[in-house]
Amino acid sequence: MPSSSTLSERLTAQARTETTVRGETTRSYRDLGTVWAGVEEQTGRDAVRALQQDARRVVLVTVRRQALRQPAARFVRADGSALDAQGRPKPIQRGYLEYACVEVAD
Repeated sequence: MPSSSTLSERLTAQARTETTVRGETTRSYRDLGTVWAGVEEQTGRDAVRALQQDARRVVLVTVRRQALRQPAARFVRADGSALDAQGRPKPIQRGYLEYACVEVAD
């Protein structure tokens, strides 16, 4: 069961926004807030279970349900690297959500 001690990394949760100007759509992100999260890199069988579909590294991000008012599209680490959420978060245990994410170069 996740606990406050396992939520040891500060991440900035972001929502995706799209703006269309003169027929061109631009995707950007806006901050939802900073959350404490558990970040666990997956390998082998765990990555397959987490819906990995290609060679990118799968990372599971666990947050408290009440930490976010809406689902995040991605998380940004303190070093600036981004983790894109793949699909909707999965409720794991009471009060916690788990996001299957992939590392992306921004």
